[in-house]
Amino acid sequence: MNAPPAVSTPPGSTELIQTQGVGKTGNHAGALRRGIKRAASNLLAPLILGPAFFRAAPRALLSPEARADTGRILVIAYPPGLGDTLAATPFLSALKVAFPAAQVSVQAAGPMAEILGRHPGVSEVIDYEDGWVLRDAIKKTYPEKSAGERRKFLDLLREKKFGIVFDLLGNFQSASLTARTRAPLRAGHSSGTGAFLTHPARDLRFTEAARPMADYHLDLLRVLGVEPADHPPSIGIRPEDEAFAEECCRSRGLPDALIALSPDAPKPQNRWDAEKFARAADEIVRLSGGRGVILGARPEDEYLGAVLSRMETAPVDLSGETTVFEAGALLKRCRLLLTVDTGIMHLGAAAGVPLVALYGGAHSSSEHIPKLWRPWGDMHEILSGSLREGVPGALEAEEVIRGGKRILTKSGGGR
Repeated sequence: MNAPPAVSTPPGSTELIQTQGVGKTGNHAGALRRGIKRAASNLLAPLILGPAFFRAAPRALLSPEARADTGRILVIAYPPGLGDTLAATPFLSALKVAFPAAQVSVQAAGPMAEILGRHPGVSEVIDYEDGWVLRDAIKKTYPEKSAGERRKFLDLLREKKFGIVFDLLGNFQSASLTARTRAPLRAGHSSGTGAFLTHPARDLRFTEAARPMADYHLDLLRVLGVEPADHPPSIGIRPEDEAFAEECCRSRGLPDALIALSPDAPKPQNRWDAEKFARAADEIVRLSGGRGVILGARPEDEYLGAVLSRMETAPVDLSGETTVFEAGALLKRCRLLLTVDTGIMHLGAAAGVPLVALYGGAHSSSEHIPKLWRPWGDMHEILSGSLREGVPGALEAEEVIRGGKRILTKSGGGR
């Protein structure tokens, strides 16, 4: 078995770990949930880890020498959405800098696993999809593995003898999974699950929401004594994806001035009024002197058709016809992306295209949108208001057109 990485305990290190991210405490229901998790993890952790191992768990900072000698690292990601997946990639970039010699494995699943697998800092992806890992984290349910399949997965993780495990999910099941690896060092977001971890970072993502998700993930390095640099999201676009985008534009006779459009969203409440989206998209395309391109997943209902039937500039509909990487390559060619709050919004930001991003729901103004959910970068027009027609504070097409014009003027691409 790999020896635990050497650790140093500089003055104040314990206090740093305990007070990392101190802020809002959340409401009474949240406090109750944390209390239940804390009691359950305190009960289960000694049973999972063994009493001696549990008591000996180090809570100290890693020295630079120990980081250089770290052999194998596991990152528990398994984020089901595109935005969540892209938010994990800056952590992987910072991890590569902090542990340059380590072999990094990522536990992920589904279509998003390939994004993490293409990251230059990742040595392997352990493809394992199990709703048990997400059971107390999100409302949507995912298929769960049998007890036997889960035991085989845990045996695989223990055989790999990871020196450090990072839990980016931060729920009760993922924290217990982190403990079950028996790794000497275990860092993760903690809202009452610290007993499973040697280096818990207080989880303020959803109570405070004052920083981007990617920056909260970097707290897991900070509690180990690493002060990471900022890194942009990584998509992993390859030459074949660029070739697809080139051929797609050539075969359809698309101009250099492309405006990407993403009106659809899995959640109906995130969709804007079809008439308004069509009017704003038409005017922004005209201002650019180019052509619109619809990107995103293939729609399951008639909303996108309602938008397209109202548009006068005849955009090219590529919804459902590209991979994430091909869509990213196309986005890199666009001058602007007009989008609602969906995964394509985060993909566009990662590709470096300026956004006109439309938020609805409880966000009465752009200042009320938590930084946790904002797209990466500072070159965007973030607009907010009710996305439903005929209600107070409804977002109007003219406001969106002005946002698009400001972006095109800055880039020199508007008429």
